[in-house]
Amino acid sequence: KDNYLSSRMLLKDKFVVMHAGTLSLSNFKALENLLKAAKLLESEKDLIFVIVGDGIKKKELEKKTKDLNLINVRFMPFFPQEDLPYLLASSDILIVPLDSNKSELSVPSKLYSFMAAGRAILCLAGRNSELSGFISRNECGYFADAEDIQGIKNAIEILKSDIPYRKKLMENSRNYVLEHFSRDKILNIYEEEISKL
Repeated sequence: KDNYLSSRMLLKDKFVVMHAGTLSLSNFKALENLLKAAKLLESEKDLIFVIVGDGIKKKELEKKTKDLNLINVRFMPFFPQEDLPYLLASSDILIVPLDSNKSELSVPSKLYSFMAAGRAILCLAGRNSELSGFISRNECGYFADAEDIQGIKNAIEILKSDIPYRKKLMENSRNYVLEHFSRDKILNIYEEEISKL
């Protein structure tokens, strides 16, 4: 977490809940509810929410932040690709949001990058989604229903306060990606499949 980007963004000494990615129709409601949860957590002075990215719903989310008079939320533009590892490492919790009505069959590809960063993952999605099933089966993150503002708040409090549990999720995430999705592993699978043809 102690890197040039976290220092430049004044995040090094904060507990950072971060979303990095496109702000779109598929995650708007989940992110809006994240902002409402941020309102419930504004008394925690060391906690900051950082939303990195752009998209058709950015202006609406910025307006919601202003309407709620949130002082613990910061918006940032996309960063160059070479900064991405340092950006993700600047966080303590990485948010993977997917609106409930979009989440049954979809798993956002950012999940794997976030897991590779070795950070605690908080998935906001439908209770019966593939996303919640994946993180539960592999113990690589925490789940909160995208519609449940109090549940999102509680999840953030649990991940913030229970350091051993958060570290376990971080290790599980990183190890799962190394075991199943490393470049060598994927190339070997491709090679095996091509050799069968």
